[in-house]
Amino acid sequence: MLSVAAGGLQADATDAWVLSGPGAMRDAQVGVDGVRVRVPHAGALSLPPVRVAAPDGGAVAFARLAVQGDAAGCVRLRFDAVDEAGQLLPAARVDGSCLPADGVVRPVALVAERPAGARELRPSLVVTGDAELRVQALRAAPARDARALLAEAVAAPLASLLDEVETRVRARMPAERAATGVDWPLVRARAWAAALGLGPRREEALPAVRAFMRALGDGHSGAAFVDPSGRFRDGAGEGLAQARPQAEILRQDGSAVLRLGLPPMLSLAGADAADYAGAIRAGLREAQRAGVCAVVLDLRGHTGGNMWPGLDGLAPLLGAGEVGAFRPGPPWVIGDEQARLVGAEAPAGVPAPAAWPVAVLIGPRTASSGEAVAIAFSGRGGSRFFGQRSRGLATSNAMIDMGEGLVLFLMTSRMVDRDGRAFPRGLQPDEAADDAAVLPAATAWLRSQGAPCSARAAPPG
Repeated sequence: MLSVAAGGLQADATDAWVLSGPGAMRDAQVGVDGVRVRVPHAGALSLPPVRVAAPDGGAVAFARLAVQGDAAGCVRLRFDAVDEAGQLLPAARVDGSCLPADGVVRPVALVAERPAGARELRPSLVVTGDAELRVQALRAAPARDARALLAEAVAAPLASLLDEVETRVRARMPAERAATGVDWPLVRARAWAAALGLGPRREEALPAVRAFMRALGDGHSGAAFVDPSGRFRDGAGEGLAQARPQAEILRQDGSAVLRLGLPPMLSLAGADAADYAGAIRAGLREAQRAGVCAVVLDLRGHTGGNMWPGLDGLAPLLGAGEVGAFRPGPPWVIGDEQARLVGAEAPAGVPAPAAWPVAVLIGPRTASSGEAVAIAFSGRGGSRFFGQRSRGLATSNAMIDMGEGLVLFLMTSRMVDRDGRAFPRGLQPDEAADDAAVLPAATAWLRSQGAPCSARAAPPG
């Protein structure tokens, strides 16, 4: 039972709340549904500080409350950090989102990572504007105690799922990283905080599962639902339609190049993979029949997904052999049969696609498997990169099937090119250019390569 006590509001000996702020907080009333506090201007309900020291990774604050008042105001949880000398670290402040002023009681949590040099984290519920709060719970704890702090507000099936996710991830993660590279209490705290207010069904749990995977800190791990056909599902449960690669022949000044635009490959379905690779090969066959032997490979919109259909379709350009690898992990090998472009009738003198010059367009949206495709051309003779630095997610994810369509993607290795080079910050173009200038720059370079079939590719006059 909450009660009014000297020095502020308190629920028990550990949950003392102190009222403070430039505007006087007044009209504190106690009822069976919590403490009602009127805030006429601004102020804060401050909790006792949470002492944090290694190996404590941070702290979590929890509130269950309703807010009514000025729509222009804001009520939110906050953490301030204090150093060993008792001084605030302003740059380390962490603010939660403003809560809706709709009078609905809801749970909310905020997680703060311990910044370097911090002795304690000070949680508070900060109010700006004119608001009335109905507070049923307000407390904080170190991140290692997040489960106990938040358990009452997380549906039991979701709690069990998060436990299973942690067990499966820790079992699949390389032992050294699992032992020393992850702050598991902080990861757990972020997942449980994201679970507040979610329903008990697995389909409703995705935000919390994604919060867990994101908190691993590698920038690439994640989670998704996949339908029985192998397509990733949208929020409504429908399989996402898979866009097809686009191929067109660009003619200018008596020469021609093939432009191949590759979209993300958001499917694990065999039929979608075959269609994706087939569209690329169809474009290559069309170019070869037309006497075109130069390619602009546009990966600026390739944000990720399944890398293998793209490599399969582009195999005739890449040629047989090793074109990249996972570290740790196996190499990416193009076989002799895979590298053949079956069904093309090339004019005399047109070389095989593996000898064609390729201008690769990349940018900040080129990510994950889009970067894998780009890496396959790194170190290939007759290839040059144009555009802007890629996203920097050139890592490989292992898939963990959680059942009922839920799949985890856990980063387990990095991608390297055929010369063993990794790209932790993304691929840097050989020639920087913005979106308006990148295609002219690429086609100009291709013309400068003096492709032997460029004249044949021009339409008859």
